Amino acid sequence: MLILAAYRMETPPLSEEELKEFWPRIEAAINAWLKRKAASDIASGAGSFKSETPGKNGSYERSIISSDSGSLYELFLDEPTAQGHIFKTNVAVVESEGKLSFYLTLSAMKSGEVIAPVALYPRCPTLIRDLLSLRNDWFFGESEIPQAKFISLNGEETAKNSFGLPSE
Repeated sequence: MLILAAYRMETPPLSEEELKEFWPRIEAAINAWLKRKAASDIASGAGSFKSETPGKNGSYERSIISSDSGSLYELFLDEPTAQGHIFKTNVAVVESEGKLSFYLTLSAMKSGEVIAPVALYPRCPTLIRDLLSLRNDWFFGESEIPQAKFISLNGEETAKNSFGLPSE
């Protein structure tokens, strides 16, 4: 299996009330992401969805575990590619010690029938952008994650000016 991308972010310490308010918002964002993938029966612990690869279906499994020390939400999503590979997205949300931590890994593997070099072109899951938009105080370790901003790059000159690169 080839790990293509890994994301981690966490909130600052939250009050009990903030935790109880924010956890459902994260679940709603994940459910909305599954709905955009046309997942069947997102209320269940497992299901399928029509893959972007014509004629293929993806699948997902979800579990939620709670204890006195916190809660864990896990989602495992598999989606086949046209080249016979499988994209795997693993999502975990952990509530512990007054913080919410979010993890997402995007990986790929060859299916059993394919023996070939892996040529994949992954994109950032929209779920990452959706979760970043829920709060403006996400952290990665000790560093605050800045809010994303839209940059319109219409042509080479605009791109150079947007990033402060010297013009020719």
